[in-house]
Parts: sequence; C-alpha cells; structure tokens
Amino acid sequence: MNVSGRLLHDASGRSRVSAFFIRINPLVIRLLRSRAHWPLSTKVGLLQYSGRKSGRRYETPVAWHRVGDAVVIALTERQGRNWWRNYRTPWPLSLQAGRNTIHGVAVALQPDSDAFAAWMNALLRVHPYLRPIFAVGGIRRDLTADELARLRQSSGLVVLASSDAELQRLLATPPV
Repeated sequence: MNVSGRLLHDASGRSRVSAFFIRINPLVIRLLRSRAHWPLSTKVGLLQYSGRKSGRRYETPVAWHRVGDAVVIALTERQGRNWWRNYRTPWPLSLQAGRNTIHGVAVALQPDSDAFAAWMNALLRVHPYLRPIFAVGGIRRDLTADELARLRQSSGLVVLASSDAELQRLLATPPV
C-alpha cells in the first residue's frame, strides 16, 4: 500500500481499482450476456434494479456469494458505487447468474450494526478466498476488532433473499 495514496487513488480521489472497473464494466456486461459467460458467472452476476427515486432501470456486474439461504453481494469499497444506496431499506433486486436469474428483496447492512459483523464474519468463513481481497489475515477465524473497524469504514454488504419475510428471517438470525 502506498502511504501517500498516489498509487491507489487518482487525482479526483477515486480509487484506481474503482476507475478500472468503471472502464471494464461494459465489457463484463457483454460477456455475462453472451454464451461465453461461464468463466465469470459462477461468482460474477449482472445486478438488475430500478432506481428508488427515478424508477430508471440499471444493471451492473457484481461479485456474489451464497451464504446459507442468502446471496451476499460484498463491496470492497462503498465509495464510488451508488447502486447499493437504493438498498438502505429493503428493495427489489434481480441477479442474473449464468443462465439463472435470482429475483428477490435485498437490503444493505448498516456498517455499524451487529448484523454487518455477523454477516461479514460468515462470508469470510464460508469463502476464505475473499480474505486477501478485503485485506484480512488468517483462515476461518472471526475478524479482529481492528479489521472489523476498517471494514466498517470502507466495505459494504447487501443481503438478497427470495422474499421480504425470508429477508427478515435471515437478518433476525444471521449465520454463525
């Protein structure tokens, strides 16, 4: 990590990783819609949603992961991404994953909530290959207080369930 931040951020302060993904998203969307989707579609899907205020339809590629009965979309950086703001309260979402489309209701977990900590720990336990992406050490252990504090500052989690009732059930009893 560059202490000055020049290598990790451009002149506008946007993460270079975010800028990279903004540039390649149109290519990824075309690939996910094609017959050659299979190299990506096991972990990358096409998120389809309507803007809460505008009603306009949007789609963006996202990494998705199954955790128990839920689908979790993990954001390594909330800054520079706007779509998740539609999910501060439950809102309809569709995720095209390969040839399947998952329809449901999703909500972004508040970073300072106990649910965020529980779901982030569960996600990293079930999918330990994500630990380096989130710059978290160890294997199959819970996050330290410092790691959790850092993730609360930058990361985000959106939980998708088949219905509002199912979402409420999952949020009331997060995976252990």
